[in-house]
Amino acid sequence: MEVAVLLLLPLVGGYIFARTCNFTRFKSFREEGHRLYFRAVFYGVFLLAVCLLVRLYLFAAWPSYGEIETDIAPFLSFVGKEPSKGNPVPIAIAGAASMLLAYPLGKFLNLFLWKWVYVEQAAHTDDFERILHEAVLRTIPICATMENRKVYVGFVRKTFEATQERRSLAIIPLTSGYRSETDSRLTFTTDYQDIYGSADPTKPYEHLPPPLANLSVKDFEIALPVDKIHSLSLFDLRAYAEFQKKQEERAKTTPKPNASLDASG
Repeated sequence: MEVAVLLLLPLVGGYIFARTCNFTRFKSFREEGHRLYFRAVFYGVFLLAVCLLVRLYLFAAWPSYGEIETDIAPFLSFVGKEPSKGNPVPIAIAGAASMLLAYPLGKFLNLFLWKWVYVEQAAHTDDFERILHEAVLRTIPICATMENRKVYVGFVRKTFEATQERRSLAIIPLTSGYRSETDSRLTFTTDYQDIYGSADPTKPYEHLPPPLANLSVKDFEIALPVDKIHSLSLFDLRAYAEFQKKQEERAKTTPKPNASLDASG
């Protein structure tokens, strides 16, 4: 077996580490092709270097370690069929160690690397997930416009993780409606808050007041297919109401184009 083939071991270790450690896990799941390959190579070389340094330390601090490698060498004779190319046994041992070290090292580092810090960092690389993350963090409703012009406003149940495939978006609806085909004007037709009553829609497991006490807010949860969402934004009902009010006031004070023509005639 050539040394180049042996180097596949730390490459596999680098891939495992990149998909395990929180520091790089969420970014690596967003990557593919050469970007993911170079990330695996980077961490593979790092792990291989660590294992080679540990091997040198063991030789210096533990004299009997050399005997252990001597005992192992016969089992690795298949990697040294061409002596002119040097002794690949140390690379084989370090490469295997780097692959075996990748997963436990990643898990150990996760004890000190808070997961949600890196989830947030990964979310900021995607506008869709960034808006959802902010909506959850600040407890702000989102407005999702679907391909069929149906509109849903509600609280996001949970954010996405880069390690999971996005298929649907679960929300606790506050209101729903549609957008006009002509000018995309938003019209609300259903107000779920009339059903919730005194129940808090930000608390999914809170029961509704009588006569619907057998139901909770979560029972009205809606799953929206992500691939059918046309646009997404943060939404504030009070700001929307104020905007509509200003629009109506402006419409009343703005003269119609034909009114001035009639007056001049």
